[in-house]
Amino acid sequence: MSAAACISSFPPPPIASAAPVPEMATIDVVVANQTPVIAAGAKSSCDEEVAVGGRTVRRPRAVARTLECERRAVGEGFALRRGIGRPELESLDPFISLDEFEFSPPAGFHDHPHRGFENVTYMLEGGFSYSDFSGHKGTINTGDVQWMTAGRGVVHAEMPSGHGVQRGINLWINLSSKDKMYSHLLLPCASLISRSNGGYYATVADSRSPCRAMIACRVEPRYQELASHDIPAAERDGVSVKVIAGEALGARSPLQTRTPALCLDVAMRPGARLRTPVPSGWSACAYVIDGEAVFGDGDGDASGEDAAGAHTFVVFGDDGGCADGVAARATERAAARFLLVAARPHGEAVVKDGPFVMNTREEVEQARDDYRNRRNGFEMAAGWSSDHTATAAAH
Repeated sequence: MSAAACISSFPPPPIASAAPVPEMATIDVVVANQTPVIAAGAKSSCDEEVAVGGRTVRRPRAVARTLECERRAVGEGFALRRGIGRPELESLDPFISLDEFEFSPPAGFHDHPHRGFENVTYMLEGGFSYSDFSGHKGTINTGDVQWMTAGRGVVHAEMPSGHGVQRGINLWINLSSKDKMYSHLLLPCASLISRSNGGYYATVADSRSPCRAMIACRVEPRYQELASHDIPAAERDGVSVKVIAGEALGARSPLQTRTPALCLDVAMRPGARLRTPVPSGWSACAYVIDGEAVFGDGDGDASGEDAAGAHTFVVFGDDGGCADGVAARATERAAARFLLVAARPHGEAVVKDGPFVMNTREEVEQARDDYRNRRNGFEMAAGWSSDHTATAAAH
């Protein structure tokens, strides 16, 4: 929840003077997943067989790098510790940013737009209130999570819900190009667009006459919220896990993520150990919230690995696609709590500009123009302002 990224730099235009623009013909585009899948029990390119998608972790990921996340004040009442989105690690496909944030009045994020990513807010302490241009509003408190899919466009406000410091973790997950506003396709002009399994597919009829098509995708804003007591949890051998997204220790989250993802809040007693599967090929990382933990398959002291303390960000390697999970243990001298996140990368170009995450500079400029002119997903912003903004204007 970067102040620079979330606070809109685009003031609402005079709507009355905006010229109406015809809407583009719109269809949903479904692009088949081309990621190769290794069947369970099949031989991979690794030196030994690995259980892909299974429950047994045979080859845990090694730690590729660690970053200390220093507290940085950003304006009055707001501070953050940044893991992803800093000069040393600008992104980790598909993750755009990961912050531990703290804010208190008068800080807040007044009406601002988003497009092109999923915004995850997990509260560690206190709460924040939100409202958007569709009338969706509410408050999430300690232990609650909000998983918002911005898709083609959303305008909302987020404010601290009480006095004192509100603290949480904010994660931006990039969407595939097919889930943003526009998909640029090079199709034969004689292609036939047909509907199947809830999407549209192009059937090549004449490959001699290619033409470029820009198709608008109707990925509407979506909010999924889970109260702390509704987040599935499991406990085993001194390890407790809250499954925010994905599955672990037999517990599965009901959240449906647009980009396949895993998000776990892990708490470990001193000396406890955990091995949890993570699909090969996915990007994976961890942020230590409290205590200290050792990641990887070694014993820490014996292999030269150092314990990662509070506010340390850890990036895992993938061993050329051979690693099948993550291993962690708390040291004997302290408990540990960390957030483990992983997701399937898109392998696409990314251009991030403030509140927009698109694939090209032209698409970012289009998003900015759409917001200014209240079109292509931002229509409901015309004439809308949040209660927070209205209250601030009255004073």
